[in-house]
Amino acid sequence: MDWMKELDERGRIAKQLVTDVPPALNSPAMTHDQAVAIYQGLEKHAQAADALLQDIEDDDQPDEVIAAAEALADIYSDLAAAAVERMAELRRKR
Repeated sequence: MDWMKELDERGRIAKQLVTDVPPALNSPAMTHDQAVAIYQGLEKHAQAADALLQDIEDDDQPDEVIAAAEALADIYSDLAAAAVERMAELRRKR
């Protein structure tokens, strides 16, 4: 498998989400249910990124490939954490 190609493709998606998710989460019109839906989508991406990282490590890839996979996993983890924070904030406002 061409791990760098796979990471590049997934990285493009992550880059778009980094651009789109924070403004959506910070929207005054955001509802708790919408924040939950965003979190659920991000969590699926995070799990897929973690699985990809594990596959890359299992394939004994060079450190730079592993580092790229770790960075991808970190992006999704950070976005999911932001969604959890927003969910908690919206729950308190109920």
